[in-house]
Amino acid sequence: MGLRTKFQELMEMKKCPAIRRNIWILLLGVVLIVFGLMIIVNISWMFDTLVQQLIAVAPSSEATRHWSKSAKPIPMYIYFFNWTNPEDIYNPNVKPRFEEVGPYVFREFKEKINVVFNENETVSYSSVSTYFEDTENSRNFSDVITSINFVAYAASKKLKEANFFQKKIFSLYLSSISSLYIRRTVKELLFEGFKDPLLDTFNLIPPFLTGTVAPDRFGWLYGTNGSSGGNVFNMGVSKDQNYGRLYSWNYHTTNPFYEGSCREIRGTAAELYAMNRQRNNQYFFHYELCRSFSLAYERDEEINGINGYKYHLGPENFDNGTYAPENVCYCNGDCLPVGVMNLTACRQDSPIFFSLPHFYEADSYYLRALDGLNPRKDDHEFSITLEPKTGVITNVAGRIQLNVLLEPDPNIWFYQKVPKLMFPIFWFQQNFTMSGEVADKFRILLRLPDFGVALCMIVICLGLVLGILALYNFLRERRKEPQVIKMSEIIKIPEEVPLRS
Repeated sequence: MGLRTKFQELMEMKKCPAIRRNIWILLLGVVLIVFGLMIIVNISWMFDTLVQQLIAVAPSSEATRHWSKSAKPIPMYIYFFNWTNPEDIYNPNVKPRFEEVGPYVFREFKEKINVVFNENETVSYSSVSTYFEDTENSRNFSDVITSINFVAYAASKKLKEANFFQKKIFSLYLSSISSLYIRRTVKELLFEGFKDPLLDTFNLIPPFLTGTVAPDRFGWLYGTNGSSGGNVFNMGVSKDQNYGRLYSWNYHTTNPFYEGSCREIRGTAAELYAMNRQRNNQYFFHYELCRSFSLAYERDEEINGINGYKYHLGPENFDNGTYAPENVCYCNGDCLPVGVMNLTACRQDSPIFFSLPHFYEADSYYLRALDGLNPRKDDHEFSITLEPKTGVITNVAGRIQLNVLLEPDPNIWFYQKVPKLMFPIFWFQQNFTMSGEVADKFRILLRLPDFGVALCMIVICLGLVLGILALYNFLRERRKEPQVIKMSEIIKIPEEVPLRS
């Protein structure tokens, strides 16, 4: 019995390393399977965390460097409406006729100044835009444009509360020094500005009598080049849906130019959008237009191989209560047909209105009053495309038109017999499309979850192979056990050796 027991112990000792090896192989397989499954389950969270780190607006971060100062200029294209028949303005049988002239191209560099990161996960800043003429891609900036004399007209509107005699005196004075329309170069009409005798007169009046200080020159963009305009913003930078949200503008948490629901400052500052966008309305606030806007989802769109959601500025943004009663508060007392937004309140009571170019998607009322405009979706739509997972902008076509509401005034000779119409001045567009080089790198980032899942599947398959291999080895070792017994039987070791007497 002792010899047989020793033999069996010897065979078991030989099997122990194989058993331990199989156990380790099985444990490794299980670990690989569990690891792979955990990564797959949490891959979305890991991707979101990575993106949050990449787009985080924080002191000294890479995203802040790009956000605070544009590396490349953004082109701005301006198209003027040249008034071709101003001499017929008093003829009720002849419509004002316009021809589009342009583009006049500028390169805009944006920079954030006075940037302060606050403890409540917001950042305060001002924004400065500097414009340079792009003469290579532009028409001549010395082109002469015929347009309405806005200085004279705005001055007459300032007297709407004046009495009859004051208006008559002003009318006589205006007739002696000014005219209903002007001819000026593009440079003068935009950033350079031009002298006007009315402005010179107003500047002779002490400011405490008028309540305002008149500029020394007039230009639609005069004084804006290289200036922040005194605007101060407070924007959210937290790692949630408040990322990019505009909390306050010029220290106001509500819009001071409107009443009711129109006072709400809603959405982003039109630069940064939170992650995980949906196919629903997106909102932004534009300080130059003094209000919030909604962008309606239009369709899925691919830009340089990157899938995104395209949103457009729909006609509901230009409705003054006709279809959306809640928009009545944007009227400022003058509810016009759908298609224009009244900016009188935030433009010092000047009769300025904005619309989409060529009155695209506006009521036909505006186009019936004049000739020469031809709205087209591809050329005049305002749209933005966002990559939904990251909220990154892949394409922008920002287009807006500046107009003046021309109305007759029985007490001002210039305007006694003018028709009531929305007078187009110019429209501009700023386009941005993610470059192919950036898009190539961005696609790699977007595919990281797919790459991660594929790698995890390989790891899981490897774990399954190791598990199957370990189980196979266990079964094979168990099949060998009867053979060990048979070998002992073949050797025929007696259990007891009888002693000779």
